[in-house]
Amino acid sequence: MKRIARLLRSDLREWFRTRPLDLRFVVAVSVPTVFTIIVALAGYSFFSQYAVAEAGRAAEIGGTLFGLVLFATLLSIAFWVNLHITIQRPLADIQAGVQRLADGALGERFSVERGGGEIGKLAHAANQLNARLETNFQATERLVTERTRDLEAAHSIGSLLLTLRDAQGISERAIALIGERFPAVYHAQVFLIDERRIDAVLHASMGEAGQRLLDHGQRYEVGSRGIIGQVTARGEPIVTQFGDTLRADALLPETRAQLALPLRTGEGMIGALDLHSKQSDAFSEADVRLFTSIADQLSIALLNARVFQESQSALRDIEALNRMLFSSAWETFIEAQRRRPESVAGERAALSELQREAIRTRTLVEQAEGDQVRFAAPIILRTQVLGAVEWEMRRADYTEETRILATELANRLALAADNARLLDETRRTAERERLINTISNKISQQADVAGVLQTAVRELGQALPVTQMSIRLTRDN
Repeated sequence: MKRIARLLRSDLREWFRTRPLDLRFVVAVSVPTVFTIIVALAGYSFFSQYAVAEAGRAAEIGGTLFGLVLFATLLSIAFWVNLHITIQRPLADIQAGVQRLADGALGERFSVERGGGEIGKLAHAANQLNARLETNFQATERLVTERTRDLEAAHSIGSLLLTLRDAQGISERAIALIGERFPAVYHAQVFLIDERRIDAVLHASMGEAGQRLLDHGQRYEVGSRGIIGQVTARGEPIVTQFGDTLRADALLPETRAQLALPLRTGEGMIGALDLHSKQSDAFSEADVRLFTSIADQLSIALLNARVFQESQSALRDIEALNRMLFSSAWETFIEAQRRRPESVAGERAALSELQREAIRTRTLVEQAEGDQVRFAAPIILRTQVLGAVEWEMRRADYTEETRILATELANRLALAADNARLLDETRRTAERERLINTISNKISQQADVAGVLQTAVRELGQALPVTQMSIRLTRDN
């Protein structure tokens, strides 16, 4: 009997565990309740029918009924405990786990899935969902990290390019940084459109293959069928994937994906940035946007370099013109000083060899002879050498402080001489303006043409160092 009861309990337990959740819940709730009610009703009916006839056995019958009711109550409690263990507590564990999952504990796992049944399947499904969420979160976090790193790399590349001023150096530095910061790109190069706006000419390229392309003079006609020709004509990024039907350049056979980006400024297209990858899926939409920002920064850097070079060239031209005008002004001033009777200016041949050396080297030079030292310092004003001044003194008194003082005196002499020249030029300009105004006033006082001509000849002859002067009027045929 015990074995049969044990087998029966085992069969009932297995049946209860494998039934659907709603059936298990109904059985767990209804069976103990119905059994208790049946036992109570049966006991009440039996006791009311046989209590009078079997008065002597009333106590025995009451005890039996009490035992049955107690058994039914314990059975009901056992069912309710089983309901709590098999349904309520697992559901509470799942609810708590879901709450922890909502709070961010993606590594949480539900252990009730080992129990089997609907609750176990629910826990198993929740664990699968949690694992998938954790995987997606890690993938998203990794993608965000990579994008952040790429954005920082793009920003650093742009910041570095803006510090350069040479177009060739900017292009070479840009492709080197792209190859260094972005492992998916194994080759990069820059094309610039020529002055005729006909061809996009290779300007900078990576590695040995790039050097071969540069030596070959790689170029593509703007608007041609190639990816570079199309990008420079349309001004839009183009992604091309290579495979069995479409082959890459012979010098870049490992290319599986190519991204060409336009280089443009406010003045229009200036070239293209060409990127190659060994991965066929290397250039996603996000990658295209990222490299577009780098191409835009490269365009700005190239434009700044061109503007800087043009300004430097204009500045050199202005400086050369200033030097020429300055030199011409000094030549005129010196020549005017030599014509003056009181002038003490000598000829150029009077310069000593030491002075000539100082003028040539633009530095202080010295020569020792016995206990005497002769030294000369150039007279420099605005990068223009005006001459040289020479001293001679005892070697014992010649020190570093003496050399510094001589250089400073030569610089002060240059400033004083230039001030004297400017003052003399201002005086001569004022004298010329005064003379012109005087002659103009005398001419304007004449009432007829003959008087005007005679006055003009007389005054101009007196003002200019000429021996003869005449004015002739002619009729235009």
